[in-house]
Amino acid sequence: MMKRKNNFTLIELLVVIAIIAILAGMLLPSLGAAKNTAYTSICQNNMKQTALCIQQYQTDNDDFFIASKRTNHGHWAEMLRTGGYFQGMKGAVESFPSHTPSPEILACPAEKRTARGTLTVQFPLDDVSLSYDYGLNHCIHWSSETRGSGFTVNTPTRKTTQLRIPSQAAMMADTGRYYMYHTEGSANFKFRHKNSVSVLMQDYHAEMKKYGMIPMGSGAGEDQLGNPFWAYYGNSKWWR
Repeated sequence: MMKRKNNFTLIELLVVIAIIAILAGMLLPSLGAAKNTAYTSICQNNMKQTALCIQQYQTDNDDFFIASKRTNHGHWAEMLRTGGYFQGMKGAVESFPSHTPSPEILACPAEKRTARGTLTVQFPLDDVSLSYDYGLNHCIHWSSETRGSGFTVNTPTRKTTQLRIPSQAAMMADTGRYYMYHTEGSANFKFRHKNSVSVLMQDYHAEMKKYGMIPMGSGAGEDQLGNPFWAYYGNSKWWR
């Protein structure tokens, strides 16, 4: 008597494939959510490491806030780099001898990279001046060179110890440039994390904020400049 072969029939094979497809469809959203959660965690950790570099810079400069940009000194990340505050940080491999690699902590993992030579560049990050996935709060870190006469050029006039509400005031966030600002046209936010941005506050704790949670407007209204999120340097409510 011949033994029956236990081969799959076509129908059985199709059923197995259908079950696998259903299971995959159930798992993929969970995997995507886990990936987004991991990206958010890495992003916020990057900000905290960057903030420690900024804190050291500010401590070495009599507790004055680092400027978002200074003439002849570059943007804040360039000042940290030239001052040696990124020393020892893991960075990209240098592709061009004339360029200095950027630390990886300046790059949000959720950012989709495009061509090198733009504000959003591919790895390796060759030039720190082109690699701004995070921007500083311009209302606090705005260099005094833009505030008219009577101020010391390129030096923020406020000290970290003067800020009354560090837990409510933003330090940096996901952006496409080196700064974020209270007007919608210059806000520069990039909502990379499920339509939210990572925000690091001045007391170094991180928050996630959706578009409607950030006070922005078309001008210098009370809703923006009177809000502790921006802690506008000219509003005495937020400063000692």
